[in-house]
Amino acid sequence: MTYRIQFTSLAKKDFKNLDKSVKEQILKKIKKLQENPNLGKSLSYFLKNKKSLKVNKYRVLYFIANNDVVIIKIGHRKNVYNLKENILKSQKDNTLIEKITIVNQIDEIIGQKEKYALSKKDIFRLSCLVLRNKKNEILLAKRALSKKYYPGKWGLSVVGTNQANESYIDCILREAEEELGILIADFELRLVEKLFIKEKEKQRFTCIFLADFDESTKIRINKKEVKEVKWYTKEKLEKELKENKSEYIEHISKYLLKYYDA
Repeated sequence: MTYRIQFTSLAKKDFKNLDKSVKEQILKKIKKLQENPNLGKSLSYFLKNKKSLKVNKYRVLYFIANNDVVIIKIGHRKNVYNLKENILKSQKDNTLIEKITIVNQIDEIIGQKEKYALSKKDIFRLSCLVLRNKKNEILLAKRALSKKYYPGKWGLSVVGTNQANESYIDCILREAEEELGILIADFELRLVEKLFIKEKEKQRFTCIFLADFDESTKIRINKKEVKEVKWYTKEKLEKELKENKSEYIEHISKYLLKYYDA
């Protein structure tokens, strides 16, 4: 069984503050937890049921919940265990946040709302990822038929709505893991463009990131989010958009081709 890796807000903050070389080492070790979540050492006392993964002088604290490995803290071995019990307990309950970020017309955060309560006037944030391999092919994902918006349509590699108090980068890192089962570090992302998209029922700011895909990485799609994925050359996609345009998300199809040269 392959386990899903999730980061709490505290762990995300810890990871951001690390040097690039340390991030690479830690990310490489965390990926191993997908296949063997018991790599870490079992802890005791108020850290009972938690584990500690050793990465040189650093430690990654986590726990296992069903098919998830939840990273709760990353830090130097000298101070990583200096946590209060109530903080650790709250991390498990708040791993997934249902509310999303609401912004004004210049993309300043003005509040948060539960997704189902959005009105046509609300502006929210969306994060997208374009994965490109060494053959200059782009990975497209077909949305699950159960999705509310654009079911069964082809779009960018990864797409996700920003949760409350979540940055564009944090959102796409989370969604890449949730939808495709891949772990990407923030330093591997490059912002391609930021768009404002207004439709009849919704309006949003969209940040589109580009990342080079390591072909040694295994893609494990989440069938609840993604029906299937395919790699497309520029020529193949141009042909598809002419012959089967209705199968692609309309506003995305306007921008797809230029990402080959971004």
